[in-house]
Amino acid sequence: MSWERTEQVAKAIPSSFGFSSYAALRFIHARWQPLVGQQIITDMRLYILIVTLLTCINCFGQGDNLTIEQQRLSFIKGSWTIDGSETTYIEICDWIQGNHLQCKSTSNEGDKPDNSISYLTYSALEKAYIYYGLYGSGNSRTLRGQWVDDKFIFEGQRQTPEKLTKWRVTIKPNNGKVDFLEERSLDNGEWKESTKFQYKPALEQKK
Repeated sequence: MSWERTEQVAKAIPSSFGFSSYAALRFIHARWQPLVGQQIITDMRLYILIVTLLTCINCFGQGDNLTIEQQRLSFIKGSWTIDGSETTYIEICDWIQGNHLQCKSTSNEGDKPDNSISYLTYSALEKAYIYYGLYGSGNSRTLRGQWVDDKFIFEGQRQTPEKLTKWRVTIKPNNGKVDFLEERSLDNGEWKESTKFQYKPALEQKK
């Protein structure tokens, strides 16, 4: 198999792999060239080997080798919905490269679909969990939190010319489901419950 043909294989592999496909194929080509010259392995088998190897490499770092802090986020991974909104709401959370948790949600309850995306991760530098949400409304917010006893507690705030808004979000695993509570404080006033519901697996049938 010539190096020119190896380059053709590299161009056919998506750039989403975890490192340069071109560099990886160059290494593989050099390693296997003597064997290819002896016709010990066919081109087709080499193609399969390359694609399989790079696919496995792409899986590394996505939920693998989690630290203790990252493992605490694992109960959020999955496909979720909410009682009463089983046919209109779904949120899918999964690991992405770097052991960050990405959650994509779609709600079809309004006139048009509302799509949001959020990220949960642990910052070893800050020694804190970070939540970053991007909402279909165009707004966003960042919260920081800790694992306290058996749940996550996130807090954050936003100052505008009109008011100071503070949020406190509690996320707790509950027998295969997830309890979600959001509280809000305006201008340093008392905390008031603003949202409370329970996530359940999306495939679970409502009883």
